[in-house]
Amino acid sequence: MVYEPKVAAAAYAIAAVLDRIRVGTVPSGAARDIFRQQAATLATSLAARPDAWPDFYARLVDADPEQVARGVYAAIAMGWSEKWR
Repeated sequence: MVYEPKVAAAAYAIAAVLDRIRVGTVPSGAARDIFRQQAATLATSLAARPDAWPDFYARLVDADPEQVARGVYAAIAMGWSEKWR
């Protein structure tokens, strides 16, 4: 998983979004949706199924930047399970 360039890029994007949320350059009203978008990107990158992005986004409704690990783990679990379907 760590050798997949798209997965690594998605992880770095999540870190960048979280940094921007913490310093306040992302409006608080948009933070949750932006984090959810990046989590969906992580899942689709891991699954190697970019066409599934809308489905992952819909399923990651609970992704919350206040509970980063939970959202990231959910995205990884979804992506990994879809990869081997």
